[in-house]
Amino acid sequence: MLGFALPSGSGGFDLGTGLGLILSGLTGISVFWAIGALFTESIRPGTNTLAGRLSLGAGDPFERFRKHFYETMERVRRLVLVVVDDLDRCKPEFIVDLVRGMQTLLRSPRVVFVVLGDRDWIERVFEVHHDKMKDINVGSQQTFGSRFV
Repeated sequence: MLGFALPSGSGGFDLGTGLGLILSGLTGISVFWAIGALFTESIRPGTNTLAGRLSLGAGDPFERFRKHFYETMERVRRLVLVVVDDLDRCKPEFIVDLVRGMQTLLRSPRVVFVVLGDRDWIERVFEVHHDKMKDINVGSQQTFGSRFV
């Protein structure tokens, strides 16, 4: 018997038995496998590194989200209604970022957005945000801010 055996009645297993040796061997292999994967991913060129899997610091930071969104829309196969209420209560910077995101990142023929809030306030937020372009003639039918909303 090996000197690693636990006293009887302690709830452990005996490393000298077949089951004990198998479990110990599997544990050791798992530890060595994890250590090896850690070193090969960081040293060997062309391996799938953690940063690459998480898209950290590489390319478009929203690409993973965009891909996930489009895959989800393909699986749903139904129209999706997104209701955004009280947008006029948000900070102006948030309003601009949210509307831009809805127009670019969340673009899909299956998604319909209903934006609820004071239209004049939301349009004015875009006019203030795009202050440098306010001299552009948009016609008499609409305001400059309404071109963005």
